Amino acid sequence: IPVTKVISILKNTDHKSIQDTLEILSQLNKPNQQVILKCKITEIHDQATNLLYKQKNPNIKLSVPDYIKNRLMMQKDKIRFFLPNDSYELKDAGTELHNCVGGYTNKINEGASCVVLVSDDKGKLVVCIELQQNKLVQAKLACNKPVFTNARLQAEVLEWCKKCRIDICTGDVKQPKSEPSGNRATA
Repeated sequence: IPVTKVISILKNTDHKSIQDTLEILSQLNKPNQQVILKCKITEIHDQATNLLYKQKNPNIKLSVPDYIKNRLMMQKDKIRFFLPNDSYELKDAGTELHNCVGGYTNKINEGASCVVLVSDDKGKLVVCIELQQNKLVQAKLACNKPVFTNARLQAEVLEWCKKCRIDICTGDVKQPKSEPSGNRATA
């Protein structure tokens, strides 16, 4: 990295952020310090924070029964619905989507909640879904925006809920208005 770029970044970064980053870096073990050396300078703070979290917190397998996983996982065209396998994957999802799902390990392992992640065709996470007892209670885009703010992703979530027989119990998803009973097609 050219020295001029480093100076520019340091000039444009507040003192507290630099101090915070140095404090985090000082707590990393040697293997994690080596990982940081490969990061872009603009990503050091966030990467160091994630590495320190993983260094201090053991990875916990999420215990969701296979029959639930098999019912909820789905690949449709360019959208993939899947369940995270462990607490690190959950934490990474929370980091990527800028939400608090990374703290749901206990809720999942106690059977109180189930988290379903949705990724696009490039593997980028686009939706985070929380289920409680076969009910969709949250469906969020990045930064906790409700999924109804993206018509395409909302349609995907609605179709997934229908196929998986999930009841929608949140304002995060706008359900289509029902047709009057006289206009409804019968099967």
